[in-house]
Amino acid sequence: MKTGKYTVIAGIASALLVLSLLVGCVNIFAFNNDFYKDEYAKLGAAEYVGVSEENLNEATDVLLDYLKDERKDIELQSDQGDSFYSEREKLHMVDVKALYQNCCMLAWCFLIVGGGMVAFIIISRKKDSLVHLVKGFTRASIFIIAFFAFIGIAAAIDFNTFWVNFHRLFFTNNLWMLDPANSRMIRMYQESFFFDMVTGILLLFLSIFIGLLVASVIILYIKRRKEEHDEGR
Repeated sequence: MKTGKYTVIAGIASALLVLSLLVGCVNIFAFNNDFYKDEYAKLGAAEYVGVSEENLNEATDVLLDYLKDERKDIELQSDQGDSFYSEREKLHMVDVKALYQNCCMLAWCFLIVGGGMVAFIIISRKKDSLVHLVKGFTRASIFIIAFFAFIGIAAAIDFNTFWVNFHRLFFTNNLWMLDPANSRMIRMYQESFFFDMVTGILLLFLSIFIGLLVASVIILYIKRRKEEHDEGR
């Protein structure tokens, strides 16, 4: 196998591992209770929803546990004595849970396949395996940065359109179209809540990704300087 092909394999492995990293960043924010409490306080969610802070936090825990498959449903009684979540909201969460679980499973597959490709390069190329891995990652970075820059710009320009298109892309029904007048869930998670979450996820992801990219560029620079030094002897 030509050495250039190892760089291509490294680029594909990089893309797979980066996507699994993105899901990891989503998990950090999606299941961070402090993030929810800070957002609720900032948006005055408890008052807007019409429940106590304790009831609101309990409803959040129920949702997160359900997404993690740690409970079978999101049944919960509100302070007013009725079911906290409507039937439409419960059905929508079935779709959300399926999407989340599928993304996690896909991320594990990407991690395993990408990790296997990295191991293959290390075993096959040994001494120059790091060079192939770094070159593959830096070249793949061009497409990765372009893709996430497009997402970030689209979200920043018109987050509502971005969010609507996201739902239309990943859901096959309109259960996600909830009315704030009678939906506690939509009042809990207002547009600004999701804007902050998406922004936080992208910033965390980009900080890790850029850190890895900078490290890769430094490694390539050191490698080239060493080669130049060796040639000059």
